[in-house]
Amino acid sequence: MTTEEILKLQPSAELDACVAEIVYNYSVIWLNTGLGFYPFIWEKEAQKDSNRYNKLVGGHWITGVTRNGEATEIYGTIVPKYSQVVDNAWEVENEMNTRGWKIHLHRFGEGFNCYFYHAEKIKTTACSFSTNIAGAISKASLLAALEIFAQT
Repeated sequence: MTTEEILKLQPSAELDACVAEIVYNYSVIWLNTGLGFYPFIWEKEAQKDSNRYNKLVGGHWITGVTRNGEATEIYGTIVPKYSQVVDNAWEVENEMNTRGWKIHLHRFGEGFNCYFYHAEKIKTTACSFSTNIAGAISKASLLAALEIFAQT
C-alpha cells in the first residue's frame, strides 16, 4: 500500500482488514455469511477432523461465500474493529510498542493526527488523520508497519 492509499482509508471493515493483515500478519478472507461481506481472520492449517486449529483463540467454523462466489468453510473469527472501537485501537498501539514504535497522538481540528516514532531507527512515520482516535491509530500503525516515513 502507498501513503496515499492508507491516508484515504476511512474507519471501516476494509481498514480493519488491512491492520489485521499488515500489522498482525494474519490471514484474512472476506466472506458473505448471509449478512453481507465481512473480513475474517482464518487459520489456514485448520482441519475439521483434527485439533490443528487451536492456534486461533476464539475461533470457530464459519461457512460462507468468497468474493469470487466460491462456497467455503474456514476456521476463523471476525476481524476486530481496530479502526472503529478505541479499545481495539489501543491493542494495536500496544502491538506497535512491542516492536519499538511509540505513539504520538494529537487532537487536530475536528479529528486526530497520529504518528509513530522508532528511536532505534531514528524515524518518524508519515502522519495520519481521522475523525476518530481509533481510525488515526489504525492508519498510523499501517504507516509504521510498512515503514512509510515522514518526508524530511
